[in-house]
Amino acid sequence: MAAVEATAVSPEELQAKAWEGFAEGNWQKDIDVRDFIQKNYTPYEGDESFLADATDKTKHLWKYLDDNYLSVERKQRVYDVDTHTPA
Repeated sequence: MAAVEATAVSPEELQAKAWEGFAEGNWQKDIDVRDFIQKNYTPYEGDESFLADATDKTKHLWKYLDDNYLSVERKQRVYDVDTHTPA
């Protein structure tokens, strides 16, 4: 997608440049997210090699959550819920 230059342009020109590179569709006239995605989505065919490893801060947070919340949830599973009695 081309960058919009900082020069003075009309609102019509700006609108045209804003959507440059996108496939046309019903999404331009109506709020149609499904149409926009279907016309402009490109599946990623690669592998996970582009992902970075979790940071130390993230690993620390997950350990904290596992130690203090997730492990407790695993031990105290909910087996039945009364949906008829208000709490």
